[in-house]
Amino acid sequence: MKSAICIVGWHFNKEFYNNLAHLKTDLYLISHKEDNTPQWTQGIFKKNRIFIEKNIGYDWGAFQQFYEKGIWKNYDYVLFIHDDIEILDDSFLSVLELKFKEGYHAVGNGRNDLRKNWPQIQRSAYAHSDWLPPSRNFEHETIRGSFIALSHTVLSKIDKFEVFWDPYHLTMKYGNASLIANCGKMQYVMGDQKIFTFLSEEYLKSDYVIELERNNMVIKVPFLKRKVEQLLRLVSNIYMSLYYKKKSSCFEQKIQTAFKKLIHFFSRRKNY
Repeated sequence: MKSAICIVGWHFNKEFYNNLAHLKTDLYLISHKEDNTPQWTQGIFKKNRIFIEKNIGYDWGAFQQFYEKGIWKNYDYVLFIHDDIEILDDSFLSVLELKFKEGYHAVGNGRNDLRKNWPQIQRSAYAHSDWLPPSRNFEHETIRGSFIALSHTVLSKIDKFEVFWDPYHLTMKYGNASLIANCGKMQYVMGDQKIFTFLSEEYLKSDYVIELERNNMVIKVPFLKRKVEQLLRLVSNIYMSLYYKKKSSCFEQKIQTAFKKLIHFFSRRKNY
């Protein structure tokens, strides 16, 4: 199978990149360090495979920036990864290929979560998305953006990634909203078949890769940004509740339209 790896460049640990350089796959870099992408990367990536992009949308934003270039169309699958994971065994590509040959279309590293009822427990995660769950009872699994391999089939069916772009950098939590919305969309476009699988049942870790987690990081968020994020979460939850009602009054429809415009204002890319 013909494969590619799309790396989200941020930390630029040279050892990590050197470990990937010898793999029998095509490497692409989406660097979010607009003014500080290391020169040494040019010795690892082939010509025209380094792309400097705006640092909005977090990891799923980088995936969409890669997706828009259409490069994925040349491959049977693409592995999207962060550049701060630790590679324990570089034979993971052969394992991924086996998973795809078994009929899966989305492969993660360590299992992310056993829960599937995300439209019920994380309503606000979908509000930014053009795709919405068909009902609150819709179920799907999730794969973390630090290591997610996607088949050509599912990439062709999604049309785009549903990214919360966060142009005002309110909070990195919106990366999780993108994660949930995109995994839901992938399950929906592929129908009832089981499309998700993992290299391991252990969270964050397999025999091949260790992922890092930043949930415990303490980041000081300005008061105004914090309040806007809280308001937007409330608005998003109300919007999704009205959406799930299906039959809304004229007044509720107007509220839903107004809330959608507000959500789009904070979640869509601006002209740049």
